[in-house]
Amino acid sequence: MLRRPAELLALCGLAVTQPMLDTFGAAPETFTAADASAADIVVFALVLALGPALALWALELLVGLISAPAARWLHRGLLGALLAATVAIALHRSDALAPAVGLAIGVAAGVGLAWIYRYGAVRQWLAVLAVTPVLFVAVFLTASPAADLMASVEPVAAVVPPPTGAERSAVLVVFDEFPLEVLLDASGSIDADLYPNLAALAADGTWFRNATSVATVTSVAVPAMLTGRYPPDDPRTPVATDYPENLFTLLGDT
Repeated sequence: MLRRPAELLALCGLAVTQPMLDTFGAAPETFTAADASAADIVVFALVLALGPALALWALELLVGLISAPAARWLHRGLLGALLAATVAIALHRSDALAPAVGLAIGVAAGVGLAWIYRYGAVRQWLAVLAVTPVLFVAVFLTASPAADLMASVEPVAAVVPPPTGAERSAVLVVFDEFPLEVLLDASGSIDADLYPNLAALAADGTWFRNATSVATVTSVAVPAMLTGRYPPDDPRTPVATDYPENLFTLLGDT
């Protein structure tokens, strides 16, 4: 009874879990933007590891209530489709072949698996592969760039003393993917008709119109602004564990 879900788990791991965890693991800023906790990231990984296989197994069970032979053929078809997706994705990522050729090879592999599924050795091989989603989740949570988000950050005491007397607030606002050109009028000033509040702020304060960031990528530019340092040569995640000395830890709870 558990052989079929194990086989689905194996090929869903190759076709869905690994590509998705690899993509999200290399983009930890996705989780920081969503303010995801360590528990959220673990649940996300487990859903990707178990969810697709459980959904397909539930579909097979529903079909099996109507026709057992139809459920068996559906199982073969799903395994073939998952292998086809696995091969096509792998070839697409390698850039070794044209997309159409890679898709054709993937379909051929899927049809081949559905055909040879009758052999016990093939089913045994699929059962062994059922452990792969566990390995993919382990790598994602321990060795991917997103794994840095799993580390806890100890509170840092303020380096500067707390303010005395009247409170002085400082606000830093980052407008991501908001080019300067859209703010300006024909004279090069902030368009007061379109952006009256920004124009009033520029008139009341100091507007450094020629200031630029050191990078075009948000996950690199913002840490540079908050730390006052140029981006390091080694890739880092835009989280406090990788940038422990920044504006927020400088001010602490002041």
